[in-house]
Amino acid sequence: MENNNLSAVEKLHYLKMSLTGEPAQHLKNISITSENLKRSWEILVTRYDNKRVQIDAQLSALFAIRKLKTAGITEIKKLLGDVKEALDALETLECPVKSWDHMIVFVIVRKLDVESLKEWETTLGAKSTSPSFGELKQFLVGRVQTLESIERVVIPFKQPASNATSVRSQSNARAYAATAVRVRIPSKCNFTDFRTPLNTPSRRLFIFVLFHLVTFA
Repeated sequence: MENNNLSAVEKLHYLKMSLTGEPAQHLKNISITSENLKRSWEILVTRYDNKRVQIDAQLSALFAIRKLKTAGITEIKKLLGDVKEALDALETLECPVKSWDHMIVFVIVRKLDVESLKEWETTLGAKSTSPSFGELKQFLVGRVQTLESIERVVIPFKQPASNATSVRSQSNARAYAATAVRVRIPSKCNFTDFRTPLNTPSRRLFIFVLFHLVTFA
């Protein structure tokens, strides 16, 4: 608004272009003219420059943080990020968040997954005093670091379903196929004729080769 290099029309144009959702709806029917810049700004200030409404919105965001289903690195980081964002906004709005430790810990602990909750309770042990948010934050950061360390150790050992076995199977299949080609099968023997006795050498050889071709393919 204080950029003197832009005209009033340009400022209003950029203002409307930067808005989405509900704020954009408030200026939807306002035409872009120099006279409407001040009016548009006053509409937004009246609607949104309300500390009580902003505090309510940030508290709602804090309480609405989703409960973790699993102890994943990404999930815990997101939880920490969402909490920090809400608390920073509340502090900017001059809320005494430094004295809210009991409430914040109470809310966040109930957002943890089962495994993380067990670990948290284990760290508290028989402690009778209420933990601070700083302690909970330190625990969650440490849990992320632990999971990352485990991931670095475990992932290198996770190889695709035995490439060596697959190669060996293909090699065996080719070997049996080559054997089948080299072996002279009597031309008068009809393998598809089930009247041919199973105990004939040629029939047994055919079944042997076919079995291994299917098994090692």
